Parts: sequence; structure tokens; C-alpha cells
Amino acid sequence: MPKEITAFDLVKEMRDVFNKKYTKAATAPGANKELPQDQVVILASIVEREAKKDEDRAVIAGIFIKRLQNGWALEADATVQYVIASKKLSGVSFESLKDFEFWPKNISFDDLKIDSAYNTRKHVGLPPGPIGNPGLASIMAVLNAVETPYWFYLTDNNGQTHFAKTLSEHNQNVERYLRP
Repeated sequence: MPKEITAFDLVKEMRDVFNKKYTKAATAPGANKELPQDQVVILASIVEREAKKDEDRAVIAGIFIKRLQNGWALEADATVQYVIASKKLSGVSFESLKDFEFWPKNISFDDLKIDSAYNTRKHVGLPPGPIGNPGLASIMAVLNAVETPYWFYLTDNNGQTHFAKTLSEHNQNVERYLRP
């Protein structure tokens, strides 16, 4: 980009690159053509935050799509983190942004109850918009989501994802991998 590029031209260039890459991914053989682009981007933004490893992205995307199709809440912690950070962000000076915790690690039970359309622990369906900027790997994961018997997942403190078919299995994973 030239140093003297205008904000308008920069945004136009970014949008053009996005459209080109998205169109290529969305028209590839096997890509899910049922989800509209805005829903793909919203889901991909959640997958971007939830999946720690590329190989887990399409499985997690598949879990989210299955939950949506069956009227379940997504229950993605990343959306709760987004709500918490958004509330704390108002009033933060530009200078202090370098120290701002955009993705708070500790979520309380009270946080899970925050009434926001972005809180997928409380509300069924997709949030009204993306919670961040998804990478191409997450967009492709949603477009090529893997159908599995899994309904649940968690990521342990070492970045390993553990999948479960039932709530009972998931609760066992919580006890095994997340409790001290």
C-alpha cells in the first residue's frame, strides 16, 4: 500500500481482497452453499477465537452448525468474552489500549448471564455480527464444516481440544481437563 493511501481507498482495497478470497473459498467444490455470507463470517469469527489448532476448526464449525440447525444455543465462551470486553472498552483512552485485555480469560457465572444479543450462552442463534476478524482458515472451516457425532468441545490449558458426544462425556472432560 502506498503511504499516502486514503482511508476510503484502504477500506476499498481490503474489501476487494476479502471479496476475492471469500468468493474463491465459497465456490470451491464441497463448500457449503446454504449459509449466507454474513452468517459464514459471524460463525467464522467465533471459530477463530474458539479453535486453537487449525485441524479443530472444521469440527468446531460443524458442532456450531449442528447446534444452530437443532435450535441449541452455541454456548461459545468467546462471545461472552466479546461482551465483557465491549462493556469495559467504553471510556478507555486510546493510550491505554495497549494494555487492554480484549479477550478476558476468566469468565464468571455472572458473566455468562449478561443480557446481550452477542451472548450465545444466553441466546439461541447467531449474534448480530462478528465478534472479531476471522482468518481465511476459519472461513474455510465454516464453508467446509465437518459433520461428526460431537455436540460438545472444550480446550484444555495446553491448547488441546477434547470433543464429546454427550453432555455427560463433556462434563467428564470438564472435570478431567479444566478443574484443578
